[in-house]
Amino acid sequence: MKKFWIAVLIALAPDGYAAEPRLLHFNYNEIVTISISNAPCPLAKLAKTHPYTAIAVKYADKNHDRVLDALNACWTHRGDDIEIQWVHGDKSVFPANYFLIKDMI
Repeated sequence: MKKFWIAVLIALAPDGYAAEPRLLHFNYNEIVTISISNAPCPLAKLAKTHPYTAIAVKYADKNHDRVLDALNACWTHRGDDIEIQWVHGDKSVFPANYFLIKDMI
């Protein structure tokens, strides 16, 4: 378990420690994927409390061929959890181990 958390921290290290932004993904269901990044949150009203970028993407079907909608957010760590603050005010909390590195081919 310790190795897993070290891998997560390396993947999500701030830009000063990582050469490029990293993405982790969580397939919320068959048509929604939530991604988090170590890129700075671009939303000024959220950046102080949730300093990193997140996005939820809704696809047309489980093949993920066509995007229907996307929702921007920012996130932070809360213990062993990832807390996502959505742009419209809602908040979601997921265990950090739900988010995995996925090839973006």
